[in-house]
Order: sequence, then C-alpha cells, then structure tokens
Amino acid sequence: MISVSCSRWLYDGYRGNVTLMSWRIKGWISISLLFLCGTLAGCGVSKGETASGPSTAPEGSESRPKVIVSLGEFSRGDIESRLSVAADLEAVRSADVYPEVSGIIVSVLVREGDRVSSEDPVIRLKDDDAALAEQNRAILLEQKTTQFEQAKLAVDEAQAQIEQRQLLLEQSQREFERLSALSAEDVDIVSPEQLDAKRYERDQREIDLRSARLSIEKKKLERDQAEQSMRLADVDVKTARLNLERSVIRSPIDGYISELDLNPGETVSLAAPVFTVVDPDHLRARLHVPQRELSRLEEGQRVSITSEVYAGREFEGSVAVINPVIDKSTGTVRVIVEIGEHGGLLRPGMFVSGEVILDTHTDAVLVPKKAVTYENQEPIVFLVRDGIAHRYVLKPGYSSRSFIEVGGLVDSEGRPGDPADGQLVLVGNNLKHGDPVDVVSGAESGSP
Repeated sequence: MISVSCSRWLYDGYRGNVTLMSWRIKGWISISLLFLCGTLAGCGVSKGETASGPSTAPEGSESRPKVIVSLGEFSRGDIESRLSVAADLEAVRSADVYPEVSGIIVSVLVREGDRVSSEDPVIRLKDDDAALAEQNRAILLEQKTTQFEQAKLAVDEAQAQIEQRQLLLEQSQREFERLSALSAEDVDIVSPEQLDAKRYERDQREIDLRSARLSIEKKKLERDQAEQSMRLADVDVKTARLNLERSVIRSPIDGYISELDLNPGETVSLAAPVFTVVDPDHLRARLHVPQRELSRLEEGQRVSITSEVYAGREFEGSVAVINPVIDKSTGTVRVIVEIGEHGGLLRPGMFVSGEVILDTHTDAVLVPKKAVTYENQEPIVFLVRDGIAHRYVLKPGYSSRSFIEVGGLVDSEGRPGDPADGQLVLVGNNLKHGDPVDVVSGAESGSP
C-alpha cells in the first residue's frame, strides 16, 4: 500500500512539472513573436514589401520550381499581308498534236522527255501514196503550164494578124480614095469597074480585120481558161506536196515532249492526238480566290509561289488576269498568275501554294512565332523580369511564316505592355505567369 501510494505521488508530480514546462515554452514563443513583429514595425516594412522595395512577383512564386527557358528578342522589319491559295501550275504554251493525215508509222524520231524546237520532225508516216500523187500532180502541172504558154502565143499571133490587117485596110482605103478623086476629075482615067473593085477590096479588108478581132477574143478566152487550168494544177501539186509533208508530224512549238506512246507499225488516225509538247519555261497558276477578297485584288500585285518540293524557297509571280465572273458553285473568282524566272525548277502540273501580297507594313515590331503560345485561341507571350515570367496577351497584326507583327501587348492586370518590359521567352515548357525561370542560353536573334 505504501509502495503504490508513493508511485502515484511521483507520477502526479511529474505530470505537473511537464504541464508547467509546456506553459513556459508557449510563453517564450509568444513573447518572441511579439518582439519580432515590433521590430519589423519599427523598421517600417509592411506586408507585401521587402527591404529592397515593392515586389512585382505574383504571390506564391517563391515556392514554385524554376522553369528552364530559352530567351529570344523582338525585332523590327517589314511584314506583309498575304492571301494564301493553293493552285496547280500549267504551261502557258502547250499543244496536243493531232495528225493531219492518217497512216502507218514508219519511225518515231524522239523520245518522251526530249526537248524539241518548233517544226522539228517527231513522227514519220508511210508516204508512198502521197509521193506518187505529188509526182502525178507535178506532171499535170507541167502539161497545163505548156498549154497556157501555147494559148499566150496564139493570142500574140492573133494580135499580129490584127495589126497586119489593119495596115492592109488602111492601104485599101487610101487607094480607094485616090481612085475616087481621079474619077471625079476625069472619067476616062478611072473606069467605074476599077473603082468598084477597089471599093470591094477595101470592104473585104475591113471584114478581115473584124474577123481577126473576133479571133483574138477567142484566143484570149482560151488563154484565160488555160491559165485557170494551170493554176488548178498548181493547187493540186501544192495539195499533194502538203499531204506528203503531213506524213512527217512536227512539233508546233518549242518545248519538251510530255506524252508519246507510239511505235513504228502502229496506225494513227485523225481523231486522236499522237503526242503532247509543253513549254515549261513559261508557267502560270490559276488561283481560285474567295469572292470576299475581290476588293483587295489588283492586277500587277506580287505573288509568292512555294512548293514542298523546294522547302524554304520562294518564286516570284504577278497577278496577270482577274476574271470578271464569279463562279456561282464555289463562290470564288479565278485569278491567273504569271510565274517569273524559275530556273527550270518548277514544272507544269506541280502543286504549289500562292500567296498574293496584299499590303506591307514597314519597320514593324515583330515577334518570332516560336515565342507565341495560345490559350483559348488567344496568342500569349512571356517576358522575363527579375527572374520571373510575366504573361502578356499579344494583339497580332500581319503575320509571315516565321513572325507575327506586334499590334500591342496587354499584361495580366489588363494594362498596356511594352516589348521593353522584359526579355522575351522563346521556349519555355508549360510556362505560367509568375513562374521563376532558369535561363539556359543567351538571347537568340530573330530577324524577318
């Protein structure tokens, strides 16, 4: 009993000492906190401030882990408003060549892909019949030419006869007048019979002259008919010669053979083309532009042509034709763009992207597209100031493949920002407003 009582007394005493000590510790902590607050109040530092001045870091940023970022910079340069439209290239000059005569192929003189000049032979057809026809027509032409020459000589001879008979008539007329004068002076010198005979001779000469004149008209008609026959024969010769020449199928333009799939022995007809030739040096693109953009289009506007075949390379073009009619089914207007010098890199049929240069802003502030992220389809950039990332909403202007024009910046408080407010974050994974950052490299230069 005595032992139990002693143990109980020792336990109660120990618990009381512990309780007293706990109260003493709490008291010392309270006194220390009060002293610290008084000290801070005496130094004039209030909540939200540090000894160095007002804090611009968002609340709680000190406890966030640092985000590794790469910095870039804004730049100045020219930037354009572009209207992008897909298109196919086509040759300004191309031709599907049809034969002008049917026949059997004797030889194919070029291959698909070969370059040809205008009038170069490409295919030869069997021409035996055409050659014989040309020779026959040539012989007939010679005959008709000879007949024409003979008819001309006959006219010349008839003309000479007229002149001769004209002289004889004049001579007879003078003789008749002389005898008539003598007969009037003395009847015994010239008898009436002599005078009648001379009158008859004169009248006969006049009849011969009229007959000669009728004869020359007939000779002239024969000459004209012979000339017409000669000309018709000449046309026949030229036709036969043309048919002979048509047995050689030639290229109508300078260019390259793009389609040719025929062999000797095959027969060609007038209904189907035998080959196609294109000029790839002169190209154009047909753009189908939405009608809402029609008011912004003008002939002569520059056009940038790009192709995935030549990544990063641009080719120049210009708006040549704006179709005055809008396609009802698509609501687009067709624009023809002439392509400038391309060094033979572009080809007809190639799929390209065309960008019509509608307007240009010079000396604009530009931000690399790499630095722009999107939140709810709103463009965002981050600027680093005092080691903290600050979020800004970007008001975009014109854009290019690599840059966006800075139309304005708005900070997280809705106040206007400025590119000089901090260093531009070029790359920062999952970066948020107020995150502390750790820069891994120096600023990267960006130029348009």
